[in-house]
Amino acid sequence: MLEYVLSFSELMKNAAAIYKTCTDMEKRKLAHLIFSELILVDGELASYKAKPAFEILLNRPSVQIGSQVQTVL
Repeated sequence: MLEYVLSFSELMKNAAAIYKTCTDMEKRKLAHLIFSELILVDGELASYKAKPAFEILLNRPSVQIGSQVQTVL
């Protein structure tokens, strides 16, 4: 289990860089995998709803540490 958590943590650290190298079709597949609803207005994301399995990752709590607000991982 620890190995899975560490692998997932590494993937999440590199997710943005990995996403940038994806083809348009791969990005579309990821969007379908993660989101149940995406609303675009004038080509810009207006709102979204994640599928239940991903909702917890998108709605992580934030905590105030000094003057900075940080997302809990």
